Amino acid sequence: MPEFAKPAADLGNILDIDALESNRALVKPGNPDASKLFQVIANREMPSDIYSGEAPELPIPTKEEIALLRQWISTVEEPVSSGCTSPSSPLGATDIEELVAADLGGADNDTGAEYRYIHLINLVDSCADGQNSQLLAGALTKLVNSLSYGPEPVKLIATANGSFIYRFDLSASNWTADTWDRLVSAYPYGVQTNSPNAKFIASKLGTKVPVIRADWLAHAASYPGVYRMLLGLPADYSELVYHLSGTPPQTSNGSKALAGFAHTGLSDGYRVIERRKSDSGFMWTANDFYGDDPRQLAIDYLNSREGEKPVPTWRKSFFTLPNGFLGFFGENAANLGKPPPAGLFGGNSDRSQHQLAASVHCMSCHDPAFIPAPDELLGALQAVDRDQSSDSDQSSQQELPLISNEIQQVMVSDQSAVDAAMKMSGFDPAQKLDGVELITGLVKRYRRSVDLQAASAELGVTADVLVSRIQTMEKSYAALGLRLQQGSLSRNEFESSFPAVLEWVTTNQPVVASTSLSSLGELPGDVLAGEEDTSIMDNLSVELTLFADRAEYKVDDRPVFTVQSNQDCHLTLININPDGFATVILPNGFQQEAKLNAGESQQVPPDDSEFQFAFSDAGKEKVVAICDVDGDRFQQIQHDFANNAFTELGNQKVATQKLDDVRREIPAEGTRDPTGTQSSGVGRTAIILDVK
Repeated sequence: MPEFAKPAADLGNILDIDALESNRALVKPGNPDASKLFQVIANREMPSDIYSGEAPELPIPTKEEIALLRQWISTVEEPVSSGCTSPSSPLGATDIEELVAADLGGADNDTGAEYRYIHLINLVDSCADGQNSQLLAGALTKLVNSLSYGPEPVKLIATANGSFIYRFDLSASNWTADTWDRLVSAYPYGVQTNSPNAKFIASKLGTKVPVIRADWLAHAASYPGVYRMLLGLPADYSELVYHLSGTPPQTSNGSKALAGFAHTGLSDGYRVIERRKSDSGFMWTANDFYGDDPRQLAIDYLNSREGEKPVPTWRKSFFTLPNGFLGFFGENAANLGKPPPAGLFGGNSDRSQHQLAASVHCMSCHDPAFIPAPDELLGALQAVDRDQSSDSDQSSQQELPLISNEIQQVMVSDQSAVDAAMKMSGFDPAQKLDGVELITGLVKRYRRSVDLQAASAELGVTADVLVSRIQTMEKSYAALGLRLQQGSLSRNEFESSFPAVLEWVTTNQPVVASTSLSSLGELPGDVLAGEEDTSIMDNLSVELTLFADRAEYKVDDRPVFTVQSNQDCHLTLININPDGFATVILPNGFQQEAKLNAGESQQVPPDDSEFQFAFSDAGKEKVVAICDVDGDRFQQIQHDFANNAFTELGNQKVATQKLDDVRREIPAEGTRDPTGTQSSGVGRTAIILDVK
């Protein structure tokens, strides 16, 4: 089963300018240095195939191309809504309760206790275009059905026209009330009100959390334990085969070894794929072999009878669920020799005892499920067998596995069956969300950083209300509020602070999660594929946080900045004033070394500093932070502290050319980083402040 090509860094829509402009996770309007799309290119981390050493012969982005990218992002403006209801009035908890209560009031009382709800409200504002709303609804349909072991596709019923809240029947998914309660025990966004609607819903459904977010469910299902729990899958391969077909693996049940590969996209061992009939259709398994002679092991597997085959080092499968959608499974079968390739597990170097994580994350590659590849082992074996076979030995030839063109026919047929099930559920399986597979798109949406607009939607308040509440928050949350106003928080930061912020900005109470996703059904050796996402767009090598002590300033005010990094690095802090003139704030003649320690916040200037910084002009002040692990990547910035305490970089064009001149060597061909990363050791970010 060959691994499938997918867009580097999940940028499947890299040529869709409108989509990029609207994606605040990639493009911060008017602020290139805070935009991840610009960061990874200017920091020499993308294109990944060049900087990882996979394709070092390709041309790197030129200075002129990087300058054009900077110029474009600088001109991107915040979207202005017109001709529709303002998106600044998100639905809050009481609004959602009203819609759910109305829906339950019209539902069959005999089955009402089986109903639960999932919403897309935080992902869709009232000015969203219809195509985006349709894509999100399709992604939710695919997600729920990919987590269902029910016999038919699950129907999602909208509670009201345009509400983006959907009802489904637990029993249709083969879930129980206990399954739901276990799932929501880890839900971090539960909200409790004292409204009559809340009491009515609780009396009907018997759960404290009747509604969850679609993007969180997609994220949760990327945990192998949660995925197995929702589908009711066993963790053992033999048990899975019996679960799907009612027969043990030693029974052929239509099993055929179909092809052998010397290398695949994610594996440099030898692989044999086989297809087995199941009660719902099919089960395809990839058997990977490592060790002293993996080729011979693969050949032995191809030539041996059931029950006599060598045990593969790694084994993973996908199969049809009873509703026709795809399910996934992976295990470490024998712990032999070499572990799976880097990149599957977020750069984790100790993989030899790990299970191959299987969850909805697998869909990011298996979209579509099959991409035929030429057989590299089996055809040669067949030719030898035919040459050595006598004319009378017809039976042995009839038992030979399928040849390449027949493999493709089987794959096409199986793919058509999966596509048909998806189309029957009301969406096009070829559709993409943000340029990637639909469920992967939902996961990516959840894991984006959270800015003021996103936080407002998730809390169910307007941005103005959130800002006003932030200004009154207790001191321990002051930094959180400032960062939301000036930039963003990571998803993990916002998730952990959600209960406290909810209480501060609304009159509602949080339903605090009692457990974590990692504790739900996890087994020793499970690895969460995608939690430490290998996409360089989601995990820059050096992550910088920068914020000022106020959201607005007046002329002559003296700001104080706070900077934090996830790695030890050498900090350079630069101010670009409203006239476009750039000056290095740090290092300077008073503090010539600016070393950031990983995880520690540094204040600039410090309380006991010999220097102060003041805004001298009204307008937009930009402050840029760059941090270099090695301390020698920005050689064009030269200091002369003996004569000038503060280094002037000149006008903005000259200054940014120096900022964007990151020195990096390209790995030689064949020296690809085994961790699957392409770190440049450079981080950058920026904030833009109003000075009155």
